[in-house]
Amino acid sequence: MEGVVSLIDHAAKTTTAPKQPKQAKRTRKTKTVDDLEPIAVTVTEAMRLMGTRDNRIIYGMIRRGEVKARKIGRMFFISYASMKELMGEA
Repeated sequence: MEGVVSLIDHAAKTTTAPKQPKQAKRTRKTKTVDDLEPIAVTVTEAMRLMGTRDNRIIYGMIRRGEVKARKIGRMFFISYASMKELMGEA
């Protein structure tokens, strides 16, 4: 019986747990959604960014060409870069 016990002990010693996959090292900081700037904003978002409660101000800026905007369906999308340029942050 001694030979059987030694085989069981040997098997227990040599059996290892499955290896965990190595995680890739991150060499550069990945950007999160919060770090990214939007390409365009809606009129409602533009009102919030500009600090106004009147959407006629935003529509007037679009009409006068002060900000770049595109109409898709029934909504206007205003270029975020043109909003920053208008505010002097570009």
